[in-house]
Amino acid sequence: MPKFSLQVSAQLTNVTSIKPPDEYPWHLVLQCTSCGEKTSKPVVVSTSDEVEGIRKGVVSLKLTCKLCGRVNDVKLLQQGAYTEEASPDWAEILSLECRGLQPLEWIVADDVPMEITSLNGPLEDGIIEDGEFYGFDEKLGEEANVTELTSKFEKV
Repeated sequence: MPKFSLQVSAQLTNVTSIKPPDEYPWHLVLQCTSCGEKTSKPVVVSTSDEVEGIRKGVVSLKLTCKLCGRVNDVKLLQQGAYTEEASPDWAEILSLECRGLQPLEWIVADDVPMEITSLNGPLEDGIIEDGEFYGFDEKLGEEANVTELTSKFEKV
């Protein structure tokens, strides 16, 4: 199965890391590699999702293409964190295997907080909206921000 890496880039101010929680609902726009049909809206998949795959085994998502009827699947492999050492360069936060599908876009869930850590520890309410998070580190007495969050998928 082809493997893909979700790469992110962001500007961090007084933030040491951004990490999706273990049960993060990934909202992904997918494309069928057989006919080229894209999902009409993002498909939600989580590491806790488990279904039987096309060729047995356990996968995170099994999806039938609405245009050609081909059954495809996705397996989330590993989640990581984006750290201040990587900023503003690209770093992997998710790896996945896809059979019959290609990931095109990650849509950040507006209602699910990320684990955002400042210089003094975790921040509350790490909701990223439109690629940005603005918080305040009370111990430091300064803003703690994530801006210009962008993402791309790369075939590994």
